Amino acid sequence: MRWGDASCLSESPISTEGASPHFSDTINVTAADINSTNKGIFFTKDFGLSTGWISDGAGGWLPVGAPGGFYSVLQSGNTMSTFLRALNPVPPAGWIGDGVTLSTVTGSPTGFNKVRLSGPDPNLDGKGHNFVETSLWVVSGHIPVSTAVPLPLSVDRVTCSYPGAGGPNAVENVDLFLSSRQGATVTVTDNEAPFPVLYSGTVTDPSGKFYKTYPGTTKSITVAVTPAAADVLRFTPTTKTVPVIDYVNITSAVYSQGGTTLTVTATSSDFFSAAKNGRLAPTLTVTGYGRMTVDASGTCTLAPVAVTSPLPPSITVNSTTGGADSIAVAIAP
Repeated sequence: MRWGDASCLSESPISTEGASPHFSDTINVTAADINSTNKGIFFTKDFGLSTGWISDGAGGWLPVGAPGGFYSVLQSGNTMSTFLRALNPVPPAGWIGDGVTLSTVTGSPTGFNKVRLSGPDPNLDGKGHNFVETSLWVVSGHIPVSTAVPLPLSVDRVTCSYPGAGGPNAVENVDLFLSSRQGATVTVTDNEAPFPVLYSGTVTDPSGKFYKTYPGTTKSITVAVTPAAADVLRFTPTTKTVPVIDYVNITSAVYSQGGTTLTVTATSSDFFSAAKNGRLAPTLTVTGYGRMTVDASGTCTLAPVAVTSPLPPSITVNSTTGGADSIAVAIAP
């Protein structure tokens, strides 16, 4: 935001006071300021070049970097606490001024919608006044159509699961947990399948929490949330692409003091994916101790391994499908 580019001609050194809709200032003009090519005052004051804030569309504010932090400029008590707007002639719709036409303005927080320059000469304007002033401005500014911001979306968990009897005929599901806003429409797209839409539903909980299990065989999905009709002026749709991972469950991690060995058992929700989708079954690995073996039931075991270094208080199991779990190590005699 720039105020001014105000000029005043003078043939002798003077002390000039300038008043505007937002502030006043005193400018001293010395003999050195006056020469054959420059016989006046040129004054410019810039605002909004530092960091500041913009509306988040929901009654709050979001930080923005320089330039463009107009909220910090417009805070009550700041020098520039309002925008001037063209008054006559009326600017085009959606604009505070067309940037070309001289017009009167409105919007001064003090009610002084002019620029005035005062000096020591009692007849500065040639009409018996010690000031010259104008109420005509050229104002340029566009009023934003919308202050809408992206709809909140936190994808908290996307995992595959095989409820029921298991085995090669198990039904594969995708378990989706997310947080958004009540009333938002949730659409889930499969990034691999030719029939991409897997699920569409609505967030009904006032907290914005959402959970759904639906059939699907995919490694990656895109989750989109679209605002409810009442929120379309405040929010825009948001999308996120996330991998579908397994959830790993460590059923036991026991350290035998007598044998100084560690035994770990765990399961993965993706164990039967090889038979159903032609993908490799996941490999589970105990961090620091090696790969686990899997039996026909899907239980993975780390056979008793000797612990040759200090025993950690907990262990972690990672899956090649992306899941992981950690558990405190139990101590046995």
